Amino acid sequence: MNNPMDTEPNETVEARWRLRAFRAWAIVGICIIIGILLYIAGIIWQAVAVIIVTALLVFLLHGFVNRLQRHGIPRWGGTTIAFLLIIAIIVACFMVLIPAIVQQLTSFTQQLPGYLSQIQDFVTKASSSTQFFDGESINSLLTQAASFIRQQAGALASGLANGVMGGIVSVGNVILITFISFICSFWILLDLPVLTREVRGLVDEKYQDDIDVVTHAFGTAVYGWAKSTLLCALITGVASWLCFLILGIPYSVVLGFLCGILYFVPYIGPMVSCAIVAIIALFVSPLVCLISIVVNMVINNVIGNIISPKLMKSSVNVYPALILVAILVGSALGGIPGMLLSIPVIGALQGIFIAYYELITGKKIATEDGVLFQLPKPKKNRKTPKLIKDIKNDLQREKKQGADESAPKQDDEEQK
Repeated sequence: MNNPMDTEPNETVEARWRLRAFRAWAIVGICIIIGILLYIAGIIWQAVAVIIVTALLVFLLHGFVNRLQRHGIPRWGGTTIAFLLIIAIIVACFMVLIPAIVQQLTSFTQQLPGYLSQIQDFVTKASSSTQFFDGESINSLLTQAASFIRQQAGALASGLANGVMGGIVSVGNVILITFISFICSFWILLDLPVLTREVRGLVDEKYQDDIDVVTHAFGTAVYGWAKSTLLCALITGVASWLCFLILGIPYSVVLGFLCGILYFVPYIGPMVSCAIVAIIALFVSPLVCLISIVVNMVINNVIGNIISPKLMKSSVNVYPALILVAILVGSALGGIPGMLLSIPVIGALQGIFIAYYELITGKKIATEDGVLFQLPKPKKNRKTPKLIKDIKNDLQREKKQGADESAPKQDDEEQK
């Protein structure tokens, strides 16, 4: 006969292995679902783009609208003011930048054959006496390279001419996505308190605290990333333009605009912009080329190591190695949009992990001077960083304010 005491450990071990197998297959299933969703998102990319732009606008503007509402301005008035400011900024940028960019791009296209001739003349003078294997000169090789560049430039120009209609369609898609995103974000901002209350009503009461913590961590990461990235890109573009203008580098407006745009692509973007600027500056002089590289490195280091951390002080810092891994994964899954979204996603996941780990274990793993788990420095007159208890208290305070604001509206509706 089998001893009952011997069967109990076997059943316990079997139950543990079943639980592990269930978790493993659950992870596999989640990965499959994510892959299917990404495949569907690639098909309906326009709708996904509208959702992303709308979410960013709501994240960026809801604090400003709430601040105006606290100062006595109705929510519809604050929302209207916020969007009028955004539209005014966009129109001003287009009126100032677009004519200069078009003019300088046209000038660059016209002078491109001259630049290629300069390269060929330089190669001819530098390598006239230099011989390569079997008597073949470097001059001959580089002349062929210059000829190849000319052919590719002609093919590129022909492709651009043939793709005018495709470009018009792409611009039309961007305008349509922007227009729909503005309308959606306007209505969401207008009714955000009511929408938040109704969505919370769909969740069971015992899970609402968890939902609050997750949404707060994600919102903080996205808002901190978007705000700091936009401001840093603007500072990068303006500083680069001024430096290139002082150095006498041609097409300074286009190059400054390019540096600001490529700042959105982490790590890779600044290197690409630095290389492009160095090539253009080389036609001025080798010294200007060297100075432009140094200037780009100084601008990127000052913004990346001083300005950006100051702007990101309200969000949880992410270890640089995790950022690189997240960027690679995001690039593999979603290209450039995946790279852009990888930073706020990894920031939100890290914030959620820290909050729940400290809540469940009672151990404090995040510190101000930490490396892998680092919290921003606390504000003045605050002894500890904002953790899960502070998040819940803030959310309860916001819910109470929202209930107080919606109560007069409900009374008016009942009277009507």
